[in-house]
Amino acid sequence: MIIEKNHTIIINRKFTSPKDIKNGLMHVKRLSKNYGALFCMKDEKIHEFWMKNTFIPLDLIFMDASFRVVGTIENTTPHDESLYFIKRASKYIIEIK
Repeated sequence: MIIEKNHTIIINRKFTSPKDIKNGLMHVKRLSKNYGALFCMKDEKIHEFWMKNTFIPLDLIFMDASFRVVGTIENTTPHDESLYFIKRASKYIIEIK
């Protein structure tokens, strides 16, 4: 993923509850370019994601408590049940098309 200067990401979903975080973008079949979801985790730690019931290949942007990017994962595989994570603690994660 190339993060360009002045690149805009539009957060049109925000997940804070454990249930919403667990479901994330499952079952979403369309997502416009530059639109995504913000996951606000309770704790800053290593967080794992899977793409079960996810129809869109997503990029993941992991951020620490200060919203600094600490890692990314590009182009996840829809319906993949393996775990996606980085080896650094994060507090916020954006999923974007």
